[in-house]
Parts: sequence; structure tokens; C-alpha cells
Amino acid sequence: SKSLNVSSRSSISSSDYGTVLAQSMFFYEAQKSGPASGKISWRGDATMKDGGGALRGGFYDAGDHVKFVFPMAFTLTLLSWGALESPNGYSRTGQMPAILDH
Repeated sequence: SKSLNVSSRSSISSSDYGTVLAQSMFFYEAQKSGPASGKISWRGDATMKDGGGALRGGFYDAGDHVKFVFPMAFTLTLLSWGALESPNGYSRTGQMPAILDH
């Protein structure tokens, strides 16, 4: 098994973090339920009539078209917390609008 060389962390550039953050935002955009935003070319409106329309929106988990709460809430909370604690990082990478939309 590979071990993590802690000293190698200094070679990670801020653009690497920006790419990871952008891909995280893209993942959650693709997992959204409800009206399509137009940001994902293959995604259309989804579950617009759940609960008579009152339950429209939210996120899917694991690609099985079931809306779960805890796993998605945990990871979105961590991303949101990051935006609160380090807003400059989100702004510099152009991801502040994405996190505000989620």
C-alpha cells in the first residue's frame, strides 16, 4: 500500500485546489433535483411533481434516484463551511457563485 509523504504536500499548487473545488461543484450540480439550471447539458427537469410539487428540489445520492439526506448534507455542509471560512479561495477559483447556488 502507498503511504502519504507529508512533505510532498508543498508541491500541490493552488490551481490544483481550484480544479478539485470546481469538480466538486460540478458533481453537486449534476446531482440536483428539480428544475434544470442549464449548466449540465444532459440534465433536464427532475421530480417536479414530488409531493404535489412541494418536495421539488434537493439532491440525489449514489445515482439511484432516491433523495437521501445525511451523506449529501454532510458533504455540502463541509463545502459551505469552507466557503465561510475561506471565501477568498472560493472567489479566486470562481466557485463562489456555485456554492451560493447550492
